[in-house]
Amino acid sequence: MKINTRPSTLSDIAPIVTNLLDSGLDDIRRLKANAVLHLTSDYLQDECYTFEADTGELVGIFGIGEDGCIWLHMTKVVDQCPIAFIRACKRIVNSLERPLLYNTIDIQNTSLIKFIKHLGFKVINVVAVEPSNNYHVEIVKLWHGWPPSRQVPGS
Repeated sequence: MKINTRPSTLSDIAPIVTNLLDSGLDDIRRLKANAVLHLTSDYLQDECYTFEADTGELVGIFGIGEDGCIWLHMTKVVDQCPIAFIRACKRIVNSLERPLLYNTIDIQNTSLIKFIKHLGFKVINVVAVEPSNNYHVEIVKLWHGWPPSRQVPGS
């Protein structure tokens, strides 16, 4: 299965929410948030991309804030194409021209923590998140040699 990446649209939210992975839905519930409103708020604030399988099914949605804060929500379709999804995510993450990408992940979402490590992120800390006192891991991806060299190759 091939996965294409395109800019997200507001109409992507409902089909993604109705098919979210259970672990992602659990994360949103622990925040005591409404999933549709949560994703819509993220969509309205950040630069967003939708992952779509060649079958037309939506695999996930990815966003990045101006400061490099990233987020990702996956649907159950990802179970049908995990390697293709990792490759699609690597392409989008590696195309971002940011010196730093970061966020926190609920410590109970072990599959997402494992997944994000495939993209080159490192877990750097464990923090308690108020008021629920859930624990999250802080993740970060840095690029060495930032900013990119302005030299012409071969000069």
